[in-house]
Amino acid sequence: MKKTIKIFLACLVFLVPVAVAAQVTDVASLYNFLAGTIDKLYFVLLSIALVVFIWGLGKFILSAGDEKTHASGKQLMIWGVVSFLVLTLLWAIVGMLVGSFGLDTNTPCFVDKNGQQVGGADCG
Repeated sequence: MKKTIKIFLACLVFLVPVAVAAQVTDVASLYNFLAGTIDKLYFVLLSIALVVFIWGLGKFILSAGDEKTHASGKQLMIWGVVSFLVLTLLWAIVGMLVGSFGLDTNTPCFVDKNGQQVGGADCG
């Protein structure tokens, strides 16, 4: 398991800069890339939390006679619920902060030093 995580992190470290370099041409595209990546990462983490909970539920139900596996399944269910709640609360806190400070969630307007729009939303 630890070897798999190390391989995944190594691939991530080497492949993310390649993906960013291929997609980012200005500040607006960097902003859009980062916002899209964070949104996707959030839902991937929620999915992992759900899978961990279901895996733990399966272990809990199928190992009714084995006390050690039963406890392991219970622990997985607890971690799945805790991670799901933490992610949901984090999303809610970000939403409350955005609403409280009146932040615009649209792509911002980017202007270069000459006053020309270089990307993002319409500067109006």
